[in-house]
Amino acid sequence: MDVEQVAALLILLAIPYFYGLIGVEILYAKWKGRKVYRLNDSITDINMGILDRILDIFAKVAVIGAYILCYESFHLLEIGLNSPVAWIVAFVLVDFCFYWSHRMCHTINFLWACHVVHHSSEEMNLTVALRQSATESLFTWTFYLPLAFIGFPWPMWVICYQINLLYQFWVHTQMVGKLGPVEWIMNTPSHHRVHHGADEKYIDKNHAGVFIIWDRMFGTFQEEEEDPTYGIVTPLRSWNPVWGHLHYWVRLFNLSRSAKRLREKVLVWVKSPPWLPEGVEPTPPEKTVRYPAYQKFDIPIGKGLTAYTFLQFLTLMGLVSALMFTEQTLAFGEKFLAAMMILWALVSVGGLLERKRWALISEFLRVPAMILFLSAVAVRMGLLPSARISIGVAFLAIVGLLFFGWAISLRREFSEPLLDPASIEVTEAENLAK
Repeated sequence: MDVEQVAALLILLAIPYFYGLIGVEILYAKWKGRKVYRLNDSITDINMGILDRILDIFAKVAVIGAYILCYESFHLLEIGLNSPVAWIVAFVLVDFCFYWSHRMCHTINFLWACHVVHHSSEEMNLTVALRQSATESLFTWTFYLPLAFIGFPWPMWVICYQINLLYQFWVHTQMVGKLGPVEWIMNTPSHHRVHHGADEKYIDKNHAGVFIIWDRMFGTFQEEEEDPTYGIVTPLRSWNPVWGHLHYWVRLFNLSRSAKRLREKVLVWVKSPPWLPEGVEPTPPEKTVRYPAYQKFDIPIGKGLTAYTFLQFLTLMGLVSALMFTEQTLAFGEKFLAAMMILWALVSVGGLLERKRWALISEFLRVPAMILFLSAVAVRMGLLPSARISIGVAFLAIVGLLFFGWAISLRREFSEPLLDPASIEVTEAENLAK
């Protein structure tokens, strides 16, 4: 087993623990009488992470290859993989590089366009840890190049980086309080709650991955005081994972197009998020302060549509898991086709959660397409013996017809008028009047 497979195996083995801990957090929060989960938000969290995993299948070879190229071009030291001290030093330096890449993701607009995905949830729970950007690693790998030039082989970087990310899972929770002396050295849930706060005093603080000492050293540390308001200052207001990845890029494009000077058209992409070209007003208006009466984005859906959407989400999870376990044995074309089917399902589930009419039409097309795809995959991988192919395909067809009929029965939910998401936001004037 090569190192790339070891790194992938770390993630695969961690998945059951992730979902087990999510279940524990849900039960503990319910026991404590706290509501920290919403189904639509958590499904979107995981769907964002799925999009990240899918792109990673295709991008990781290029990213690791670029690191290897830099390492082979020049490195100062010959560092062996069998040195425990080297692994410890590599782990600390990976976290140091993570701090700076993370900090720059909050400082440079085009990097924030990638990283904003992770911050766009208005909740703080363990599923938010899975809400990862599919595009961020395409840029942030460059912050780890000093490790290559020092002489750390790529396996050290990849494995230490994966362990760093795995550590960060547990700090995305409201159910763990402050941890005494540990708070001085390690990143903790209290520190990371601050990082996810949209309140003015909490914005761009506590960028640490594992060790909070970097924030203390470089002036970005903030103690948790009052409870944060989670999310971003201009809320996403969508359950569509693709739009969640694109919305800030669209904003930057529009700002660049609106700028009058060529210099400002370029600066838009590298300045900090609050910066605006001369004479350009923010659209929509920026909110640097949240108000007590602020309401989170939510679109109510009926129990039938909730059950249908959740079942489609579980089916999607199964398909993604199968792809992650078998990607080494699949040809590029097969992986690409599977990725497109998953992408279609991600967008469709997001549309169902928003009761978009196009999502219902999408389901009428997607369900038969998915049945055909799964049938082809089952035959291709030998999961259906030749004598039972017709039986297996017939079974999948029956399942597809049941889903199809179920989707038709839900069409009335999509004919009801929707509340304009913007109307649920309490304006400053309304709040002050109270």
